[in-house]
Amino acid sequence: MSGPRLAVKKIGSKWRKRNFDTVGVPKLKSEKGFKIYEPQVKQEANEKRFEQIIMPMSPEVKEVPMLSFDFFDVVSGEYKTIARGPFPITIIKPEKEEESKIVENKQVVSATPVKDEKLIVVLIGIVSGAIGYWITTFWMKPILQYRELKSKILIDLIFYAQVVNAKGLDQSMKSLYEKRIESNRRHSAELTANFIELPTWYKIWLKLLGYNLEKAAQNLIGYSNTTEYAEALKRVECIKQCLCIKSDVV
Repeated sequence: MSGPRLAVKKIGSKWRKRNFDTVGVPKLKSEKGFKIYEPQVKQEANEKRFEQIIMPMSPEVKEVPMLSFDFFDVVSGEYKTIARGPFPITIIKPEKEEESKIVENKQVVSATPVKDEKLIVVLIGIVSGAIGYWITTFWMKPILQYRELKSKILIDLIFYAQVVNAKGLDQSMKSLYEKRIESNRRHSAELTANFIELPTWYKIWLKLLGYNLEKAAQNLIGYSNTTEYAEALKRVECIKQCLCIKSDVV
């Protein structure tokens, strides 16, 4: 059976010296037989309002239990408790499932069952946010990192193309030679780590297009170890082929 809606409100005193921060949400002495929703709290300059939906879950419920709340009275300097109730009610079993009635103080109030539409909207938002976070973190981020790394590898292949062997080079060119070795090794490590993080479907897609990131990483290490121009050229061509780099500059 769906319970009816019953709104319980408490309007705070308009005394100027009340400290509303110490006024808590009114509490039911017992919640047995009721479905309790989170209270809505609104506070203005001289007023604090609580509104809470409670739903009797059975026609056997005969009253709303006593309500009480505690607050600190800054005038008297004491903590005080105000209690009201219990409040008698009569629940009429509905003829149709979609409608029920509450009789309170001989006044009949029609009510429809609460539909948890807001809860559904919140749950949809949470699920959508989680899916979006998962796609961004585990799909898009590794893919974007790979594309950026591929561009860096091409840039360094072009920039360090003439420093395969440090023999006979001046100091500045020797420095570039050392940086080339470091760059090749770093890119190899980054490419290997990035390949592990790529989503499976993207790895399959790259393979179908002719990419081979693992082989490219191996040749980057081989390129860093060679001092022979012929071997270096062979390694560079293999790296370009594995990453599908189409450039005649290097």
